[in-house]
Amino acid sequence: MSRDVTQLTDVLISHIGLTIPIDLNKIISYFSDIEIEYDANISKDGSIKLIKDKGYLIQIKNKELDIDNPKGYRDRFTIAHELGHLFLEHLADRDELFREGTSEEEYEANDFAANLLMPKAEFIECVYNNLDEEGLCNLDAVSDYFRVSISAVKTRGKFLGVFSW
Repeated sequence: MSRDVTQLTDVLISHIGLTIPIDLNKIISYFSDIEIEYDANISKDGSIKLIKDKGYLIQIKNKELDIDNPKGYRDRFTIAHELGHLFLEHLADRDELFREGTSEEEYEANDFAANLLMPKAEFIECVYNNLDEEGLCNLDAVSDYFRVSISAVKTRGKFLGVFSW
């Protein structure tokens, strides 16, 4: 990978003073040129685009972001993914990106979102704190702790070597 995504997300978390669960609204507020719009009619789960003289607009397919509701956990990852495109400078030569496909940019944006929402050290600690007597992880507890989907927890755990493929 061409960038150190972990270092970038660590600096962002430290600079803004974020704690788990990561408050995406705090990131959006910190950077005055980023807005979120919820639109059930867009064709993809999410997108980010540059609007001249205004800044960046992240569009999310669902109606609202509720970090305390598991139904909103996937939207949190989508927003973090779109922020990844912005911070990784994927918009440098275009005005809009949609969340789709398997390009290197999409992989990097997913990696950014995973590192931002589930930092490695905290993730590993949380997994081990939620093991039962048989060594099985309570995925719901990890999902609720980070406010991400169970699918995101499984994928993060696999990439970190905590869960088997």
